[in-house]
Amino acid sequence: MNTGRMARALCALLAVAVLAACARIPLSGTVMEGQDMQAPDSQGVQFLPNSPVPGASQAEVVQGFLEAGTGTQSNYATARSYLVDGLSGSWDPTERVLVHDGSSVMYTLVDELTVRVDLNVVAQVDANGVYTSYGTPQPYSLEYDVQRVEGEWRVSAAEQGLVLMSEWFMQVFEPYTVYFYDSTFRYLVPDVRWFPGYTTAPTRIVQAILDGPSSWLAEGSVRSAFPPETVLRGPVTTEDGTALADFSAAISSAASDLFPLMLLQVTESLSGVTGIGTVMMSANGATIDVDPPPDDEVHSHAQVNATPLVYRDGEFGFLSGETITPPAESERLATMLPNLGATRGTVSVDQGIGAFLTPRGVMAIPFLTGQPVAIDARESVAMPSIDPFGFVWTVASDSPDIHVSDISRQYDEALDLGEFGRDGISSLQVSRDGARVVALVRDDDRTRLVVAAIERTPGGGEPTGIGTPVSIPLGEGGPIEVTWVDETSIAILSSDGQGSSGVRVQQIGGDAEGYGAVENGAQIAGSNSLAGLRLVDAAGNLFVPRNSRWMAQGTRIDFLVTQA
Repeated sequence: MNTGRMARALCALLAVAVLAACARIPLSGTVMEGQDMQAPDSQGVQFLPNSPVPGASQAEVVQGFLEAGTGTQSNYATARSYLVDGLSGSWDPTERVLVHDGSSVMYTLVDELTVRVDLNVVAQVDANGVYTSYGTPQPYSLEYDVQRVEGEWRVSAAEQGLVLMSEWFMQVFEPYTVYFYDSTFRYLVPDVRWFPGYTTAPTRIVQAILDGPSSWLAEGSVRSAFPPETVLRGPVTTEDGTALADFSAAISSAASDLFPLMLLQVTESLSGVTGIGTVMMSANGATIDVDPPPDDEVHSHAQVNATPLVYRDGEFGFLSGETITPPAESERLATMLPNLGATRGTVSVDQGIGAFLTPRGVMAIPFLTGQPVAIDARESVAMPSIDPFGFVWTVASDSPDIHVSDISRQYDEALDLGEFGRDGISSLQVSRDGARVVALVRDDDRTRLVVAAIERTPGGGEPTGIGTPVSIPLGEGGPIEVTWVDETSIAILSSDGQGSSGVRVQQIGGDAEGYGAVENGAQIAGSNSLAGLRLVDAAGNLFVPRNSRWMAQGTRIDFLVTQA
């Protein structure tokens, strides 16, 4: 590609950067009925791409068209100006986005009326805003037909969607969160999507709610509170800080107890939009008078204690300075723990139960009795996980079986990840909403990172299966352990084989970022945010994150206890 022209184009595009109010809001789908939902739109960072230049060659017109995909104003009016009249109206920029690394882009004139573009694609966003990272760049070719219109070349045939260099993509598009519910309607489940920063964002996010969760989440028990036939009748408007969303009469078919859940779902999904403090829903213009459910009925953002939970020299509890304080009502567990030789563990304070890895396998210990119950004696069993319903999940590095147990209900089931993890699962953690699971799985001497949705019964939340796992690029190094950072991100601790252990933070439905390294890292545990991550090395030194690096806290422990 002509790198000089690319540099000049980039400078021109970045010359005007208008910072506007930008919310992390998804857009998805189309409206099947109702009034025109177009509205003036703008971006957080506004690109002003060039219109077609008189006398431009076929390749220059194709290149100009692709670069104009950064300008979302007036429904991509500049990009459409590169197209012939018929294509200008039918081209759909929302169909998909190909994200390329900007290296070795080649424009080749195949014949007088055809231009081929060769590039390296690193990610793709589909029509629903679902982001897929390829891990390593993938060669990709596109062909564009051109024809003369009043003496100037214009694009006459093109694939739907946008083609953007990664640097431009990250400035035009943003990760937004849409919320859905778990099978019990007690937990909100986040679903990350990528869309441009429009002022039409409130409309697009509500439409995304109606369109439903991403396919991999839908395979589990994740759902919307809205009836499937519900249609948004027009754009979501804002008046004095209140978002007004008008739905079709189909919403009235829902049970009365679902209306508070609908309101909460929309309110939480729009909570990041600047200028919106409340939400009002209506059906065919008639206001729906409803309040959100009480906080103790639905967990909007499941949180744990931000203080690290540890085990050190026979003491179990929250570490503050050099003081260790057991969680409330866990005294019997804390008394029993030194007798078990535990090396790893997880505790749910809300459910009043802990599960610990010991020389005899995984032991579950209720707070009430403090008496350990053996639940998985496999020799290669790994650190357990506890979900928000009190079920203990265990895996083994030489087995594909996932054991799920609840000693209070005499429940013991074996699940699996289908074609993944045939040679074993070395680490598994359930999200705090109980709807998702992340795991490090082994297949044919290769370790992979996967995420999947959990299938549960509607009432009690008993796990009944796991949806099709989605593979996530791991990056370099040999993975040791995975943990949840927050509701949409995980952290992977990996060894480089030379004594250094790095941390990689991965957004579920987004990209990953390196987060520093320590020597001989052994364990990592999250809480509610990046700042809440804690790392322990082989000598028991505790580290805390500081500006994408790890700083020794000056404290030694036996191991971190993951909070569920």
